[in-house]
Amino acid sequence: IINIILLLTTILLGIFLNRSVKREISQRERIEKLAGDLQGVNERLTELNKQKSEFVSFATHQIRAPLTAMKGYASLILEGDMGELDPEAKKAVSRIYDSTNTLTAIVEDYLNLTRIELGTMKYSFETIDLKKMVEDVIAELKPNIEKSNLAFSFTDDDAGADYRIVADRDKLKQVIANLIDNAIKYTPSGSVNV
Repeated sequence: IINIILLLTTILLGIFLNRSVKREISQRERIEKLAGDLQGVNERLTELNKQKSEFVSFATHQIRAPLTAMKGYASLILEGDMGELDPEAKKAVSRIYDSTNTLTAIVEDYLNLTRIELGTMKYSFETIDLKKMVEDVIAELKPNIEKSNLAFSFTDDDAGADYRIVADRDKLKQVIANLIDNAIKYTPSGSVNV
């Protein structure tokens, strides 16, 4: 009787174990199939993302050409090369010039973003004086600073220090300009100290 009970228990355990192994194999095969499908979808999404980046790069590059022409003609008109303008017309052309500058900067930002995504961003490293660069950026942003009605100051902790660094001049200048401009835009009242 004990042998029969042990035999039946062993048979039942064997059946359960066999079913469990079959179920695990089936699940593993299903997971492998899903992993393969996921890898295919991921590759397709990567390709679509690359195509999107290339399209944005192409489109923004195509937009930049007419903007440059508009900016050039507006500059010629403002400088008087196309004849004298009455003050109202000069004011309107000045707004056009400023708007094209803004749009050109936005287009350049999109181009830089797509260059980063595509891995084609190029850097030009050189030795620059960081303190002088910050002073130059502040001078360029002076109209925005004055319009903000904020107390603005620029200080360096060590006046005799050497502020030379190796960096990409244009990209670092853009970063500094964005930081200062954002500080001005998002400070409702009070002061900004660089």
